[in-house]
Amino acid sequence: MAKFIDVLEKHFKQKIYYMGMDVIEAKYYERFIFDKNGFLEVMMDKPVAINAHFTDEKMAKNFCEALKKSLLAVLPDTPVSKMFIDSVEVQNEKEQNLTYETWDRLKSIRNK
Repeated sequence: MAKFIDVLEKHFKQKIYYMGMDVIEAKYYERFIFDKNGFLEVMMDKPVAINAHFTDEKMAKNFCEALKKSLLAVLPDTPVSKMFIDSVEVQNEKEQNLTYETWDRLKSIRNK
């Protein structure tokens, strides 16, 4: 995780600070805060889920591009990695969030 955060800092051009771990409904989250605006939460259970939150859409789009570049740098060059990176997108608060129910469905599909 530390290597990934280092790569992400480089591409996002912002310092990222570790805030700690939380357990919510038996799911483990690593939380980070950005130097200028926003925060990041990573659900550590498989399948991994990454959510970043910003008050500024431009900052969210910059983060999205930095995240894609970072994932390209750390993931193996496979069709699955490409599919994962292509799925990264900016959404606003009116669009559907990743809920625990959706995550549980994804986990059950993965375990089949």
